[in-house]
Amino acid sequence: MGIIVSKFGGSSTANAQSLKRIDCLVRASPARRCVVLSAPGIDESHSEKVTAMLERCWNTRKNPAALAHAVSAVMNRFRDLCAGLAISDMTDLVERTVYDAVAISLPHTLSRGEYLCALAFSKYARLPMADAAGLIAFNTDGTLDEDRTRRNLGRLAKSDTPVVVPGFYGAAPDGSIRILPRNGSDITGALAAAGMDADLYENWSDVPGVMTADPALVPNARLIPHIGYRQMRALARAGARVLHPACLDPVAMAGIPTRLRNTMDPDSFGTLIDERCEVTVRCVAGQPNAFLPDRRQACRITVFAVPFDRVLDAAGPMAPLGTIAKKEQTVVYFSQERYAEALRYLHRVLIEEAG
Repeated sequence: MGIIVSKFGGSSTANAQSLKRIDCLVRASPARRCVVLSAPGIDESHSEKVTAMLERCWNTRKNPAALAHAVSAVMNRFRDLCAGLAISDMTDLVERTVYDAVAISLPHTLSRGEYLCALAFSKYARLPMADAAGLIAFNTDGTLDEDRTRRNLGRLAKSDTPVVVPGFYGAAPDGSIRILPRNGSDITGALAAAGMDADLYENWSDVPGVMTADPALVPNARLIPHIGYRQMRALARAGARVLHPACLDPVAMAGIPTRLRNTMDPDSFGTLIDERCEVTVRCVAGQPNAFLPDRRQACRITVFAVPFDRVLDAAGPMAPLGTIAKKEQTVVYFSQERYAEALRYLHRVLIEEAG
């Protein structure tokens, strides 16, 4: 394996123990040459993401007392992080960084969670950090400058040691911070993998991989070990929340496989998304707040790789409001209040009982 780009989400960076786990994973494989980090997320001791805390700083910027309280909360979060990592305290730096950011812009403020997390991890792991402001390039109109971004990221492949990169943000030609859309760190990781011509893009989070249905609603959902980019995009459009479609495009276009892995269970295989996987996998995905073609409110459940007639037969007892057959998938509409029940029912009849 030549080059692996590894992105770690907020659940994987939530505390010092999580960052130590990342360091062990990075050192376990010399191929992991780029580490993309999200801002610290939620864990048992912290009920709020750092990004949400920074947004509060921005929202209270005109109220000195409220702003001081919000900034203090961010400082305390990183003070705990540094203490757990046994690195030099960053409290003063965090305070200056946040106050400077709220004086500039909302994107600048929101980006500081990733920046400070990557800085803390680079200090602990003793690895170089490359600021995303010098890598992810935006045009003046706010669109991504793909060519310049690719050239910038390509230089990371020449590094002899793993490089730490904060996710979620980049910079415009004038140096102003711009942020990527939802799941921005996932996009940063995919861009880094494409720019570095990586052999594999790893996306680490707190889920085991792509499942045959939303495991929060379908307890018997099964792990899908292999899936193609085409179906993964269709799943995302159908409501699956594992990866946003924008996170797939850079690596899919470059022909680089993506492997979804669980940071808490690094020995498990996860899910490999690969353009060479052309078989559509049986699964269901849903959108609880959708609309029928006539604009009536309903829930929408998409069933993949099951014959249309079989879906109709199975959905019959649930009294669907409408059904649309598409290539390799069938969309079934139900009343809004029956969403979870219908999702579990279709999964049981069409996937679990089918073997």
